[in-house]
Amino acid sequence: MGHLNQNDLVNILSSSSIFVFPSFAEGFGLPPIEAMKSGVPVIVSDIDVHREICSDAAIYFNPNLSLDLANKIDSIFNDYDLNMDYIRRGKDRSDYFNWESSIDQICEILTNLYVKKNNRKNNK
Repeated sequence: MGHLNQNDLVNILSSSSIFVFPSFAEGFGLPPIEAMKSGVPVIVSDIDVHREICSDAAIYFNPNLSLDLANKIDSIFNDYDLNMDYIRRGKDRSDYFNWESSIDQICEILTNLYVKKNNRKNNK
């Protein structure tokens, strides 16, 4: 599909039944969070970065086993309560990722680096 503008992305995600993000390695992995924010249950490969980002708000599958992925897709399609549970979990988890808290965390890191640098200068 190539690059999508934000409106198209939101429309596609929100009209989806599920979001599957199969990969063996990722940097941060923004697409699962975008899907969660759009109210779509998320299925991701069971790799460390997905565990860190998605926590308990996604269904995990072994990326080396296509049958595992097929079973997870089948379970989310055929279990209404499970589907609704992961939509709720995803919305809750996606709220954790926002610009305000990101800015606060970056400012805290920069302040700590500044303080450490000045402490080293003063201790010389």
